[in-house]
This record gives sequence, structure tokens and C-alpha cells, in this order.
Amino acid sequence: MTSISRRPSRRAAFLPRASLPQAVPATGSLALLVGTRKGAFILHSNAKRREWRLAGPHFLGSTVHHIVLDPHDRRTMLCAARAGHFGPTVFRSVDMGRTWKEAAKPPAFPKAKEGEKGLAVDHLFWLTPGHPSEPGVWYAGTSPQGLFRSADGGVNWEGVAGFNAHPLRAAWCGDEQASPPDGATLHSINIDPRDPKHLYIGMSCGGTFESPDGGSNWAPLNKGSIADFLPNPNPEYGQAGDQVPYSIGMGFSLNDRVSLSMAMAGAAIRRREINGNEISGSGLDINSLQFTTTVQLAKRVYVEPFVGFGLTDEAADFLVGINIPVGLEGRFPLPF
Repeated sequence: MTSISRRPSRRAAFLPRASLPQAVPATGSLALLVGTRKGAFILHSNAKRREWRLAGPHFLGSTVHHIVLDPHDRRTMLCAARAGHFGPTVFRSVDMGRTWKEAAKPPAFPKAKEGEKGLAVDHLFWLTPGHPSEPGVWYAGTSPQGLFRSADGGVNWEGVAGFNAHPLRAAWCGDEQASPPDGATLHSINIDPRDPKHLYIGMSCGGTFESPDGGSNWAPLNKGSIADFLPNPNPEYGQAGDQVPYSIGMGFSLNDRVSLSMAMAGAAIRRREINGNEISGSGLDINSLQFTTTVQLAKRVYVEPFVGFGLTDEAADFLVGINIPVGLEGRFPLPF
């Protein structure tokens, strides 16, 4: 059962600093793991770091979002890859990247019931090995924003239902249409070194969340992250907003080279409810009045100095700037 009212315990925060693992500078051989849009590369060097040996590319033609070495045995690696044809998956190596094998059961959201809209993993963005006391445990963050866990070294993955199936997940994660171009991601997963069940996650839409019990219950940790464009400038979640920009205006020409225009620019934040819970910051208009002078300097070169004034409390009081648009000349046939 999920809980949305009880905040996570802070019991681990009062342990003495001496109980934390101490970082030790690397003095031996080094492996640098690099993920790119054209595969994964591993760079090897010795203690002097003066010469490097390149291995790869692994998974040529695939986008590799993350590649991580397991600190428990320092031989096992996991790689989050997305192939153009085969889609998102996890690859596993037990010999420092010499050979790889795909996960038997990669992270995937449950199949939706007939007539319902479900989620499908577009790509895996983040991999985190489990607590030192839990060898074989891994966590993965995906796009759309989801959390997954493996208990057998990355071979089989299951969704963390406490987050993925939480009744407020849709409110926490926001509207998919308001996400970044490559999709919103669960981009960070941290485990308290003093408590394997104390988890933190970070999302590109939604902010930071905490679980005290291994992922069964979650609470937002975004108080103090100011979002002064919302009616509540200090919300628990929803800082990303859900905005629809618009502009309405008119203009006229003074001569062949100079024209004046006036426009009201705004952004509407739509009012939404998820399971009866209104999302923070919904139902807001941010408006400003903008005056622009357009001056033609050359055949297809213009400058547009402008000044703007805020019309609502959430908008900036005063704006001043300049645009430099460049015109295009030629025939551009319509695609229909």
C-alpha cells in the first residue's frame, strides 16, 4: 500500500560522520567509461595517466546513455543502450567489457489493459549499483520517468511499484507534452550509504523525491526550490510548470524600412486534476505588453529593439532587448 501523507524518516541523518564511507583517491590502473550516440568506449590508463588505450566502440550505432562499473566486484559493467531497431535495453559484462550479454528481462512498464493508455520505456537514462550490503542489486531510471530494480546483477528487472504505480505519479511527473525534446527522464538515483532502504531520486520534470523504505513510499523534497512564476512560489512539486505560450498583437509601417508593433505575450498554465488532486501552479496566466520597432538594415537583415511591461504579478516588471531576425529568399513549396 502506498502512502502520500507521511514524510520519510530522517533517522539516518543523525548517524556520526565517521560511519560514512571515506573516499580513497585512485592510485592504480584507471578505466574511463564513455557513452555516446554512436556506442560505448572504454579508455584504459595506468597510474601516471599519460597514455590511454581505447577499447570500442561497443554497440556501434546505438545510443548509450550510461555505462557503469559495479563497485562490488570491479569487473561487472552494465550499459543502458537504445538501438534504433531493437529499442531500449540493458547489456551486462562480467569481464570488464570484453564480452556483453543482453538482460533477460530489461526494464519495462506493465502492459496496459485493453482500452487504457499505458507507458512504454523510450530509453534507459541512469544506472546505479545498490548499497554495499546488497551485492547484485541495481536501480535504473527511464524515460518516461520510471524507477526499476534488479536483484540479480542486472539480468532481470522489475518496476518499483511504490513509485511507478503511485496514485500521484502523473501529477509529480507532469504532462508528457511539456517534457524536454528527448523526453523527461528519471536522471538520478542515490542510496544513503548508511541505510540501503533510504533512497533519493531526481527527475527532469517533478524534482527530487525520497523513500525511507526501499521504494514502497515516496514524498517530494522540493520545498525551498523557488518557482516564482506559480501562484504558490514554493510548491512541493510541479516546478516545471505546464505552459502554453501565446501572443496577440498588431502593427503598422512608417515607411519602407521602419514599422512599429504592439503585442500582448503570455503563457497559460492549464488547470488539471489527477485523482481529484489539483496540481500545484495550475490555472495561471502570465502576461506582458511588448512594443517593438522593426528596422530593415539590408535586403534580408533586420533589427528589432523592444521594450516590455508586466501585466500580471508573476510576469517581469520590465523587459528590454533586441532581436536580429534574418529573412530567407527563395521558393519553398508546401508539402501538400
